[in-house]
Amino acid sequence: MHASFRHVRRTTHGFTLLDMILTVLILALVLGIAIPGVSHTVSRVRAVSARTAITASLFDAHRNATVLGRQLVVCAGKDGCSGSADWSEGWIVFIDDNRDRQRGPAERIIRHEAALPRGVGLRSTVGRSRIVYQPNGSNAGSNVTFTLCDRRGPQAAERLILANGGRLRRDRAEAAPAVACVAGL
Repeated sequence: MHASFRHVRRTTHGFTLLDMILTVLILALVLGIAIPGVSHTVSRVRAVSARTAITASLFDAHRNATVLGRQLVVCAGKDGCSGSADWSEGWIVFIDDNRDRQRGPAERIIRHEAALPRGVGLRSTVGRSRIVYQPNGSNAGSNVTFTLCDRRGPQAAERLILANGGRLRRDRAEAAPAVACVAGL
């Protein structure tokens, strides 16, 4: 090639300030749309996991009471019955050999559930911090209602109603218990 036809090619490396600003704005927009959706999904999954855990514990207690022919207790508390209506810190299922509804040192734990994940709450009807399953499978006392909530707010809360015969059904939570549950998160 002749020197007169030679083109000098200039290359630039890196980004201009305008390129960087546009990239940051687009990234912020995408994250602003994606993060609330992901957070909502995580809360829903954690609530479903908590519902599964309490349901499995109640059915396990019912089954063991009838199979073993003994009284079993499901109660709120990490290691024993706390007497609280807040089940978020975990619960236990134990064989109540002496039928006093309190776990003694020799009474065997059938199931232990750890604290629920942050942002998920589970509360029972006031005054119902334990459920006592009789050897015939029924539970003593009146029906118990659990309110399950998470960070999605009171409108996403649900209630689990356990009838004395052992039937568990799910429904939308009433406003006052849902608000109280979410306030405790």
